Amino acid sequence: MKLLVVFLLVGSMMVLSEGFPEPEPGPEAEPTEEREADTESANEESGDEDEHSVVKRATRCPCGWRRFGTRCLIVKGPLKWIDAQRRCQSIGGNLLSVHNAQQNNQALSLLGNKRTWIAASDAQEDGQWLNVDGTPFNYANWCSGEPNNHGGRESCAEVNFSGRRCWNDESCSSRLYSICARRVNS
Repeated sequence: MKLLVVFLLVGSMMVLSEGFPEPEPGPEAEPTEEREADTESANEESGDEDEHSVVKRATRCPCGWRRFGTRCLIVKGPLKWIDAQRRCQSIGGNLLSVHNAQQNNQALSLLGNKRTWIAASDAQEDGQWLNVDGTPFNYANWCSGEPNNHGGRESCAEVNFSGRRCWNDESCSSRLYSICARRVNS
């Protein structure tokens, strides 16, 4: 009991005096010029240029997430596509939308050989692919012959189809892993 009281008192003193110490920054935690510019422009817009008024933005991903650029990514266990999206939303993100080859390769680096859901779907209109997070569908890495809407029932996109590191359209009711994404400063 005494140990608990001491722990609480020391913790309270740390918070009241100067807060908890910042963890040592690693290579993934370096602030980017973009975030520094965002902070500077926000201060200019507010007319407040006092160095003590700079709002500190989060530069790390939550525990278990991996940082890639301005996004944090995490792979989760098998679910249907809609359930995977709901789970991503419940932890502050969406299924990963991929916009270029570099992002595609970053995602693949987390997956091993797991077949994995991403944000793309053509459920609203066959052949019209959209990202569930509202970003433009402006990149694809479809496997040869895909998307093919096999059996007229494949409306959700997966990566790592048959270990080939490319994309496939798959039935949304299949249970695959998912890759969730969220902005670093979310």
